[in-house]
Amino acid sequence: MKKIVVLISIIVFILSGCGKLPTVDVNKRCYDTFSNMTSFCAEIKVTSYSNTNTTEYTAVQYYKSPDKMRTESQDLISIVNDRSMCVKNAASGQIIRAEHLPATDIDYMFINNVISAYYQGEATTAAMESDKDESVLTLTAETGLSNPYKAVAEVKIRAEDMMPLSLEIKGRDGKTYTEIEYLSFEINKEISDEIFSF
Repeated sequence: MKKIVVLISIIVFILSGCGKLPTVDVNKRCYDTFSNMTSFCAEIKVTSYSNTNTTEYTAVQYYKSPDKMRTESQDLISIVNDRSMCVKNAASGQIIRAEHLPATDIDYMFINNVISAYYQGEATTAAMESDKDESVLTLTAETGLSNPYKAVAEVKIRAEDMMPLSLEIKGRDGKTYTEIEYLSFEINKEISDEIFSF
C-alpha cells in the first residue's frame, strides 16, 4: 500500500511540475518521526474563514496515542477519548457530551490524523520547497469527509528537524477554511491520562 502511495505521489509531481520531490532521507525521517509519535503538546494559532468573517484564537492541543485528544482555548475545552467527546464552555460551565462517535468522524485539526491519512490514503501528494533559510516538506491528503469545507488537509513540516509549521484544511473548491500555525510543538511529551477524563 505504501509503495503505491509513494508511486502515485511521484507520478503526480512529475506530471504537475509543482515543487520538488522530497528525498528518500526526508521521507524516511518524516515517517520515522510521526509513526513513532506517542504524544504531543502544541500551542497553536487558529484562523477560521467563512463567507462573512474571519475568526482567530490561540489554543493548546494535547494528543496521546492511540485516541486521546484535548484542545484548550479561552472559550472552550474539548476532549475526545475512545470515540467519546466532551465539550465544556469555559464561561458558562455548560457541558455537551457525545458517545460512540463514528470512526469516520475524524478531527483533522490534529496533525496525527493528517499524517495518518497521508500514509494510509491513496489520494496524497508530497513536495519539497527550499529557500535560503529552510526546506519545507508539504504533505497533502484527502480527508474523505462529507463536509465540503473539509475535503483536503495539508501540513507543512520543516525538513531539518521535522517540526510542524502549519496545517490547512481546504474545501472542495480549493479555498482554505481553517489555518493552523504551530507556535510550539513538543513531540512524545509525558502527558497524564487524567487530562483526558471528563
